[in-house]
Amino acid sequence: LVLNRFLYSHTESLFEEWQKLKAEKKLQSFNDMILSVHQAVLSPNNSLKTRLRAQYQYAIIDEFQDTNQLQWDIFRNVFLKDDEERVLNHSIYVVGDPKQSIYSFQGADVNVYKAAVEEIEKNGKRYTLKNNFRSTNGIIDGCNELFKEKFFDPAEGMPELIKFEGSRPPEGDNADKQKAAPKIGRSCPLPKTSNQNLPLPRLRRRVGRS
Repeated sequence: LVLNRFLYSHTESLFEEWQKLKAEKKLQSFNDMILSVHQAVLSPNNSLKTRLRAQYQYAIIDEFQDTNQLQWDIFRNVFLKDDEERVLNHSIYVVGDPKQSIYSFQGADVNVYKAAVEEIEKNGKRYTLKNNFRSTNGIIDGCNELFKEKFFDPAEGMPELIKFEGSRPPEGDNADKQKAAPKIGRSCPLPKTSNQNLPLPRLRRRVGRS
């Protein structure tokens, strides 16, 4: 308790000293880079947004479920809307799965994902991939069984963030493209090296020292 009070009472001064040190050393953290670009892109008199549009016509964002509000503001203003006016001759594509959003400690927010997808859909199209090409039937059935009940149900009084829809294996003309089940039980020999005859624990120690 005493330690917590000490940390809380000194957090503001530590942050100020940290900011001064970065300025003196001309250093930037990852968050500083995001904030700098965000400020520049949203500033009406900054040329960065114009230069980015001149250089890039398309934006493709993978793992979009891990995007935070600052990052979305940047891409939205460059490629989608500027002062609520549609950006002409530019397109943005996002790929994501809200069930896989795990970077909340970096500011990722499923609410940002939902709002962004809804806005993009109003100005374009939304596609849903329901067939899983990279998992075996056992994995697909197991995940569907695990999440089908109340796993994603919101707490009382909270809005629904994720509506779970089970995935399916490839169908029709793509049925033969399903990932094959792994073959269990086969041995995996070590590559031939000068240490081939060493016991495995000793081999690991020798490799660790090299």
